[in-house]
Amino acid sequence: MPAQPERNRLYIAGGPGGSSIGPPIHEHIAQSLDLQWTCSFLQLPTISDVMSYFRAPNFAGGIVTMPHKRTVIPFLHHCDDLVQILGACNFVYLTPSGELHGTNTDWVGIDEVIRTWAPAPAHTQAIIGMVYGAGGASRAAVYALSAKLHCETVYVVNRDDGEVAELLRDVHTHPDLYYPEIVHVRSVAEARTLPPPYYVVCTVPDCEAVTGEEREARDVLVEFLGRDGAERGLLVDMCYHPAMTRNLELGVKYGWEIVQGFTVVAAQFACATGGIGLEVSRALAQAGADIVSIEVPRDPASPDLRRAIEETGRSITVFECNIKDPQSIKETFAAIWKSEVVPDILFNCAGITRIMPIVDTKVEDIDNVMAINFRGTYLTIQEFGRELLQRQRPGKIINFASIAAFLAQTDISVYCSSKAAVQNLTRAVSNEWAGKGITCNAICPGFVHTKMCEDLYQDEEFSAKVVARTSMGRWSTPQDLKGLAVFLASAASDFITGESIFIDGGIMGR
Repeated sequence: MPAQPERNRLYIAGGPGGSSIGPPIHEHIAQSLDLQWTCSFLQLPTISDVMSYFRAPNFAGGIVTMPHKRTVIPFLHHCDDLVQILGACNFVYLTPSGELHGTNTDWVGIDEVIRTWAPAPAHTQAIIGMVYGAGGASRAAVYALSAKLHCETVYVVNRDDGEVAELLRDVHTHPDLYYPEIVHVRSVAEARTLPPPYYVVCTVPDCEAVTGEEREARDVLVEFLGRDGAERGLLVDMCYHPAMTRNLELGVKYGWEIVQGFTVVAAQFACATGGIGLEVSRALAQAGADIVSIEVPRDPASPDLRRAIEETGRSITVFECNIKDPQSIKETFAAIWKSEVVPDILFNCAGITRIMPIVDTKVEDIDNVMAINFRGTYLTIQEFGRELLQRQRPGKIINFASIAAFLAQTDISVYCSSKAAVQNLTRAVSNEWAGKGITCNAICPGFVHTKMCEDLYQDEEFSAKVVARTSMGRWSTPQDLKGLAVFLASAASDFITGESIFIDGGIMGR
């Protein structure tokens, strides 16, 4: 009987996208693992052409982009509720029986970046979401805002009433699964009668408003963004070329927090890839520690962390906290001490960045990065140390700084400054508390492939420079950090304090 061909062919069907370094990086990784896997673009005009590849005996999986997200659906054996709800499929995989199954992950990136980046609202009224545009991506935006972020109402603003009618028809097709409350805002006059949204998701290309309908839609967006006395929330743009779109510039102009499109795309894969916090927690649990996890509210990666810890046989206790809010940090630690779960070791892993030249960096960008990377680290150390000192208990604090504290990079000036502050804070804490039994050290990674650095990793020129500069010839991964993390948390490091230790594949050793 002839051997069955190996299923080792992955595809991205649609276009544009042929210039992405994703496929060559995938193949490089596969080759380094001695796997004969390939990833290729299928820039084909018809869905029939695409399906000839998806039905081949060596097909392993496929990402589907426009113009095939809707037309692929009838050709699949099965689609889940997300495809039915959103009317589009962006990922096809094989079931154990070999059937083609479709799903949709477009909403994941929107949901995660809003949960991660949105400032905590000061008001207590129901949060309103808004979608600017009514094309294919708008359906995922409506779903994320309504079903996942629980916006009571979602405004839709668009140049074409017919597209909005199609959107309404599509999202209301399955009322047994999902039925969002949508208000079609047609004019500036109507917008002025409505309370402003707090989350805004833009789903249109970066084009100048030319026609009368386009200008009216743009003016509605401006009316909401610039409303006098209204609380500013978060504006997310799904368009990622250029990185700074016209709509993002409007958001900055009117004082909104913004998230660029490439961040949304990267976030779709966050749950699958995990991060430094997850890998360090897993390693500590494998070494015998029980875990207390301080997480952002409704963190979508939380189930992965819980599962990883429980698989080791150790326990995990979760507390939610807005790390940008000093009061939230104080209340979170009060809840920890009240629970009688008294941790002995504190790892500070939270970190964000903004990628832009110094001349384009806004005050809001500086405040956001410093609030999480430095102030959040400072305040968690303060709350942790205060309790241990009062109880006269020894402890260990391990901060995640970066080689960026010593080796400043262009376009991430605020991040570099924040990590330099963390590195110096590490020494200050050691000087004050080492004699009282609390040590403090910093881990300084090099370039780690995490969701926060995904856009840099995907930048072919930048990534090549990283690899060339690293003696070991590659980016590091979160798994590379766990050995040092466990060592610093163990008794073997009891006489080490105030140190910043590089784990960078040889960058700082050159």
